[in-house]
Amino acid sequence: MLSSMTAYGEGRSAAVTPSVTVWVKTLNHRYLELSIRGLESYPGLGLYCRQLIKHSFARGRVEVNVSFERSAGASISCDTELAKGYYQVLEQLAQELELSDHPSLSQLISLEGVLRPAELPDPEALQPALTEALEAALAVARQERQREGAALGRELAGCLQSLQDEISAIEAQAPQLLKIYAQKLRDRVQELAGQVALEPGRLEAEAALLAERADITEELTRLRIHLQAALQALDSSEPTGRTLDFLAQEMNREANTIGAKARDGQIAGRTITIKSLIDQLREQVRNIE
Repeated sequence: MLSSMTAYGEGRSAAVTPSVTVWVKTLNHRYLELSIRGLESYPGLGLYCRQLIKHSFARGRVEVNVSFERSAGASISCDTELAKGYYQVLEQLAQELELSDHPSLSQLISLEGVLRPAELPDPEALQPALTEALEAALAVARQERQREGAALGRELAGCLQSLQDEISAIEAQAPQLLKIYAQKLRDRVQELAGQVALEPGRLEAEAALLAERADITEELTRLRIHLQAALQALDSSEPTGRTLDFLAQEMNREANTIGAKARDGQIAGRTITIKSLIDQLREQVRNIE
């Protein structure tokens, strides 16, 4: 089953103290890139969360925000020296930019590290609630990715079916090209030479050479092989986004060669349609895990 790379999930632990809420947002990305906020004071838990996320997603940018709701009686400490440092830097910046604004107290206490709990909860006490909230958020995000992936899969299947139809039409027409090219060569030679008779063998050899240069049989065969591989990838239970992207690139390469070699208007027109369909395919594949 295909999965997209865009989703959102939220999870909350059932524990009252501390209550943990986790938000997960996933976006398109070529590789798996993780960003976790809210666990800066718990590097061990940050690594633990990364392992859980890697078991859920194979590709995409994953942004995770963690919030701890502590009891009302929890004490808070203020890093006065850090606040002074922030204030001096902001004042100097305001002078350099010739601004009349001065840092306010509300702005200072909102800066990272100025206010923090006097005593941080023990990581071992936080891990069960964090695990519960994170797994719930990941489950929601996975379901959303799968729903969108199913919709993308239907669009991709329709695109691949249209590609099959165009390839079949070209395959049906391609065998006639040799006769067409040979007749065009005869007509051209007769036009240039008038009624002068030419060696039949020489004429046929030139016609065969021209047909060989314009033969698209191998390109059509490879194009169909890539197409069948893409259809199989749609039914795979493994992440196939990179595979589909590679196959789309290969199909585009074969289509370009067909367009360059074929000297027939109808085939050229169908080749343009094929390239357009491949562009649509690549656009959709960018969001597949």
